Amino acid sequence: MDSARARRWRCAGPTSIATAASCPFGKTLQRLGGKRFGTEGRLVFQEPKTDRSRRTLHLPDAITSALRAHRIRQSREKLAAGFSWVEHGLVFSTTIGTPLEPRSAVHDFKRLLNKAGLPGTIRFHDLRHSAASLLLAQGVQLRAVM
Repeated sequence: MDSARARRWRCAGPTSIATAASCPFGKTLQRLGGKRFGTEGRLVFQEPKTDRSRRTLHLPDAITSALRAHRIRQSREKLAAGFSWVEHGLVFSTTIGTPLEPRSAVHDFKRLLNKAGLPGTIRFHDLRHSAASLLLAQGVQLRAVM
């Protein structure tokens, strides 16, 4: 989730969404400090821990289309937020442009599971496995899914 929350529109800008078949991943969003350290903690963008984490993901057409639609929705949120919007260039942000809190994303996910009548035992991380299964079923090469 950290790399998705840190994803910026630079790779998926208005022109690149229309034409890109791949998206380079760079920084991640991590919490420094927090209750374990006796502080409130803060979210910061950091370089990935390993070179292998710096990679380019090839995006299926369905993802590219979804990103285009999401960008339009986010532009509307930006207009509605007005001066409250904090520009970070994030693909996934709050309704005022700030990074998503991991706890909030998980809480929202659990609420959506409940609303859909799905078991609350499904973890946010399980979405990665589901996505991998769906991509493999669509014929995406295993190496690209990994």
